[in-house]
Amino acid sequence: MALMEEFDCYIDNWKLDFSGESLVHNDTGEIRKLGEYPFRLLSELAGNAGKVLLKEELLAAVWPGRVVGINSLLTAVHSVRKAVDDDGHQQKIIHTVPKVGYCLSEAHLRQEPRKHTGPAEPEAVSALHPGSGCHPQNRHSAVGGSAPANTSSGTTVHRSVPERCVIALIIITAYIAICLDLFW
Repeated sequence: MALMEEFDCYIDNWKLDFSGESLVHNDTGEIRKLGEYPFRLLSELAGNAGKVLLKEELLAAVWPGRVVGINSLLTAVHSVRKAVDDDGHQQKIIHTVPKVGYCLSEAHLRQEPRKHTGPAEPEAVSALHPGSGCHPQNRHSAVGGSAPANTSSGTTVHRSVPERCVIALIIITAYIAICLDLFW
């Protein structure tokens, strides 16, 4: 399996520019700046092309250590689709698996050996994984399974969905208690 640090990654004619969190058109040189979170989402989908990634997994990978709602994911998916000339109706590049997650089609992804040598890109995904297409049976993990969570030491801990829900409830409860304390 080839590391993305050694290869340029393309979605159709758009090259992923990890240092600029943008897409660069192969023929015209047009640059489409994505921003941090949509670019992380695209990188995560490209690194797992052909696999259905659960919404919970994407939230944990794109917004590590943050409590964000599903609307953040929906907004990022919309931004990425627009950037790669896809949309929610056609879904030719990024497929929605209803009530499960998203999948980037392998047919639109390619790698080419990097033409220049330079420092490795810091946010690069470790590897591209071949798959057999965007089918629910190609899910990255089982529904209700674990999703990665980064710790302060940089290691990854896998937390179950119920455990993540309990943590979120504790945080929300603490926030409400602080707000009530301030206003009463």
